[in-house]
Amino acid sequence: MKKIITFIILLVCSLQTFSQKFISSGKIEFERKVNLHKLYDYEGDWGDYIRKNAPQYFTSYFNYAFRGDQSLYKPGRDENDEKSRNWGD
Repeated sequence: MKKIITFIILLVCSLQTFSQKFISSGKIEFERKVNLHKLYDYEGDWGDYIRKNAPQYFTSYFNYAFRGDQSLYKPGRDENDEKSRNWGD
């Protein structure tokens, strides 16, 4: 009985070590949203102007690519909205 239990434990442990897979390359897209109404929270005419003319959120994208011992982080796709683009970073 002890031999069977030992065999099962060894079998389970060996299956877990072979099931680990490491990712050697990939690409990740990040999205950053900025609340412009909160960022430019001014009182008076200037604050009203920003809240009326600026979109509430500005979205920007970034790409991170890696392969082996190399990695690259760079700006991603552009936002299509003209109003949003004018209020960017």
